[in-house]
Amino acid sequence: MGNITIIGAGTMGHSIALSAAWSGQSVSIFGVDARDLETAQKGFEIKLRLMADNELIDNEQAKEVAERVAFTSSLEKAVENAEFIIEAVPENIGLKHQIYQQLEGLIANDIIITSNSSGLMPTALAEGMKHPERFVLTHFWNPAHLIPLVEIVGGEKTSEQTLQRTKALIEQMNKQAVLLKKELPGFIGNRLQFALFREAQALLDAGVASKEDIDAAVTYSIGRRVVWIFFMRFRIICSRTCRQNKSRAAR
Repeated sequence: MGNITIIGAGTMGHSIALSAAWSGQSVSIFGVDARDLETAQKGFEIKLRLMADNELIDNEQAKEVAERVAFTSSLEKAVENAEFIIEAVPENIGLKHQIYQQLEGLIANDIIITSNSSGLMPTALAEGMKHPERFVLTHFWNPAHLIPLVEIVGGEKTSEQTLQRTKALIEQMNKQAVLLKKELPGFIGNRLQFALFREAQALLDAGVASKEDIDAAVTYSIGRRVVWIFFMRFRIICSRTCRQNKSRAAR
């Protein structure tokens, strides 16, 4: 799947587009109007420039990434060559249902539709769809072009084929795909984050230590480990992406 459409030009939308384009995918971003697209394009260019300035990619690679992305305010044009669709609009279930209805009238029945929602459940999101078996949730973490994790969550009617095709594409984008066996609020990552927060709050409420010392305990212990692990993982991903792009260019 080489042609990806992103529905939604906000922070997550254009960051996901950058991640996909960086891995060699052709991407079309749909925004509601010219102002929306102008903001998205500026955000995209700033992130791309920062990547080049920090030597994650060179200037020639940055140019190639930018050339893989098209911005449009026409939904029909955005999906005309789509092989995979990622919806990244605000967390309004009514708005999302409206978009899915429009999409199903424009695309073939086998094209996967995903949502980047972090709080809504896939079964509820797929309600009213003609083909709920091709719907799945793909939760990218912010900033989507830098954080490797993508949580994949199927709904009650999501097919196994949809899950596996989605996982394959996410991995093709050089992301770490995590496939949930069941849908639940918060998925995995957010639940782990909130578990740490709850314990920190409990320690503060119990008078064990000041909030400053509790914060320091995290910052100077597990916080350091998390940052180091992320840094090493990110270096591996950058190296892998560069090798794959060079290989494509050679072909």
